[in-house]
Amino acid sequence: MEKETISVIGTGNFGRALCHVLLNADYEVKLGSRYPERRLEATYDPKLKQPKEVVSIKDAIAASNIVFLAIHPDAQKEFCDNYGALLTGKIIVDVANPDHIREKSNAEILQERLINSSVVKAFNTVSAYGLTSDEISDVRLLVHVASNTMKAKQEITEIIHRLGFTPLNAGLLQSARKLESKAGKLFHGWGKPCIISFVIFAVWFIYGTIRFQHINEYAWSRLPVNVMNKIIGSTSITLLCCCYLPGSFASFLQLYYGTKHRRFASWLDSWMKMRKQLGLLALWTAVVHGFFSIVLLQPGYYKNWFDESVVKIPPHLNHTFVVNVAPRMNWIGEGAVFFGVIALGLMAILGISSLPSVGSIMNWRQWVFVQSQLGYICLFISTVHLAFKACPSWPKNPFYITVQKLSFLSIPLPLFTLLLRLVLLIPCVNNQLQKIRHGVERGNREDQQQMVVEKEKTMKFDNNGFSMA
Repeated sequence: MEKETISVIGTGNFGRALCHVLLNADYEVKLGSRYPERRLEATYDPKLKQPKEVVSIKDAIAASNIVFLAIHPDAQKEFCDNYGALLTGKIIVDVANPDHIREKSNAEILQERLINSSVVKAFNTVSAYGLTSDEISDVRLLVHVASNTMKAKQEITEIIHRLGFTPLNAGLLQSARKLESKAGKLFHGWGKPCIISFVIFAVWFIYGTIRFQHINEYAWSRLPVNVMNKIIGSTSITLLCCCYLPGSFASFLQLYYGTKHRRFASWLDSWMKMRKQLGLLALWTAVVHGFFSIVLLQPGYYKNWFDESVVKIPPHLNHTFVVNVAPRMNWIGEGAVFFGVIALGLMAILGISSLPSVGSIMNWRQWVFVQSQLGYICLFISTVHLAFKACPSWPKNPFYITVQKLSFLSIPLPLFTLLLRLVLLIPCVNNQLQKIRHGVERGNREDQQQMVVEKEKTMKFDNNGFSMA
């Protein structure tokens, strides 16, 4: 059986990656270049499958009805002027992303230049490494496909299936604006979370610097690690609270309005959408806090964590006096380290499960358990860690000094977050919230009657097992 031929124009990294996956899928590939004699196979990565020879662009276009255009957008105008007539009736797959976002997408501009061809936008949201990665995963690479021609979109979708990827219909070619914009953004979705995290860190840093360097008169040499460790720890637990506060606020709003169909305020909606990023930043700061704490774990920095070792030197000593001092951690230090390690481990589980490759293999109940129930357990244990570290020293100081401590100021927010969660777990509150999330609206008599009927059916089933009533 004769193999189907597909042409690829462009011998850069992405063009060669496309050739590799197409050849693996048993396609015949024609790789076209302006200077085929210069593109020797010996210069390519030997791990990637490549065509036996590189042909001219004219020969590549003539060899197939489907042409993958893997050249920079700045070179596409010249390409269309020189070879536009040869592309009549063919399917052109645009994989490029422009350097700067424009009013029209690169694919739309290409379609205007090639009015007799069918342009398809695809593969621009994946990287050359992602195409050729040999990693075995249960998650298939997602490829967005957009085109104004349904037949062309279907053909490219079949090719994507054959390559082992998952195609996603992105709509008409106008949708390429969003695809190109998303691909061109640096760390899409991380802007606001990073700004919020920086502001939280800056607040703790300013207060911590004033508190320790000016009021307590710490030496400035203690700022990079000792003082910074306290500041980063406060930042971490604050960010962790910021992951769970918006969910509680949303629940109380649903209870207040008596429906789940009312939109949240824009600030709350935006806050809820950045919880993943805030959680990962909380994990990062917690890891840094953990490393700093390991370095500082000695009586000189954590005096309350260790048993006191008193050495009395006899008077008028005229011979060698050997003193072996090996202080051990007391219950305060043991507890603080224990709960800190457990909290960091749970936070790592939360971070790992938020990755798409991990979250996609979890069912709904597993995901909710990890991100909600296990998350609150992590916050509770983090609060206990902070309490072990801070509370024993509070009674030793006057109240006005205690309330100025960084550890004291770090505790109210996690306690408030946990309190909101406990209120939502009260049976009468939780039952009402679940009814609302199941679609029941307060004041709607039909919904309430339907819930009563379903409850009676459930009670009847519980009493009779699997027997028919």
